[in-house]
Amino acid sequence: MKNNVRVEIIETGEVFDSITACANYIGGNARHASIVSRNPRMTCKGYHIVRIDEPIPEIDLSRSFVGRPGIRVRIVETGDEFDSIKECAEFMNCSSGRIHDALTGYNNIHTYNGYHFTYV
Repeated sequence: MKNNVRVEIIETGEVFDSITACANYIGGNARHASIVSRNPRMTCKGYHIVRIDEPIPEIDLSRSFVGRPGIRVRIVETGDEFDSIKECAEFMNCSSGRIHDALTGYNNIHTYNGYHFTYV
């Protein structure tokens, strides 16, 4: 018989009797939530999950762990530079997929709204 592991979501302070119940609550995967509960630097759906029966690790919630760093992009015609494709897309008021397509030449697309893009 499996023993349930009590866990807590650091951001909300909510306690759950099992990892599965916690994962269902936040809309995540139980296996991933279990992995996250063992590594204080990881998140599941943006939440830090810790096991109650183990010492709570020091977690700096002031830092934003948003994944890998973005790829710098420049608009050739204007010289504007952006830290990521997403920032460029927000500036151009379009989806990041459009900028990505223009950068890679996907589907024979090389521009968006008449602008060319390049990696920095």
